[in-house]
Amino acid sequence: MSVNNFKPTIWSANILATLQKSLVFASPMITNRNYEGAISGFGDRVKINQIGDVTVSDYVKGTDITYQPMEDASQFLDIDKQKYFAIEIDDVDAAQVNVDLMSAYAAQAAYKISDVVDQTLAGLYGSAGVTANLGTTGTPLTITAADSTGGNVGILELLRRMMVALNKNNVPKAGRFVVLSPDLAGRLAERNVTLYNVRQTQEAADNGFIGNFYGFNIFESNNVADVGTSAVPKQKILAGTNIAITMAQQIAKIEPIRREGSFADAVRGLYVYGAKVVRPEALACATVTPS
Repeated sequence: MSVNNFKPTIWSANILATLQKSLVFASPMITNRNYEGAISGFGDRVKINQIGDVTVSDYVKGTDITYQPMEDASQFLDIDKQKYFAIEIDDVDAAQVNVDLMSAYAAQAAYKISDVVDQTLAGLYGSAGVTANLGTTGTPLTITAADSTGGNVGILELLRRMMVALNKNNVPKAGRFVVLSPDLAGRLAERNVTLYNVRQTQEAADNGFIGNFYGFNIFESNNVADVGTSAVPKQKILAGTNIAITMAQQIAKIEPIRREGSFADAVRGLYVYGAKVVRPEALACATVTPS
């Protein structure tokens, strides 16, 4: 094996391609990448230009009208997170295997990165602007598979509440998503409901997509945030559209090296990213405890 097998351009392309397939919260159906082309590395700050609100007033004939000053509602996306990997392969090990080690390691590195990124995005629940009637950390909703009874809320009722909450907040209906934990996905499966528009493709499966119901593209992820305990979980279920969260990512550097003091090749990579809720009014968060 030669260090030439660690070609940076190939590794970067492979890792980014695998990331796109592995991400759930950071998939384009949940998080937008509108400002990704504006970053060059860690520490960058991207200005997100937005306009302020417009006031509509009553007009009274014969009276002066009041002009509203133009307000700047710009936000900033900081590329403030960076992760690295460093892999060494001994020449003897490389000579004794027949599989493509580089592709395998690139895929594994991408998977590990995607897991960290998804956890970061799932942790943005505190910025959700739609939370009324959806439970709190102190008083989570107890979710069952059956219909709502007593203090318990059925899984279909939870989806209905989130749909209504978004409707009342004038959130666009096109492209809505909800990310369920395996517990809640299991509750949904128990109801034997028909999930529409299920795309039986490998990419859909990799991205955790399981179907469509109540106007939501439904995803399943192990990275749903949980602020409770193993005995009493308190899961933060996010729903909305991809206008709510934006992120930018970049493989900042891939370096192949020949290790000194050993007969081994190595490769190391640096990945940078940042994420932010830029439209909190388009993101709902329910706090639930699976029964």
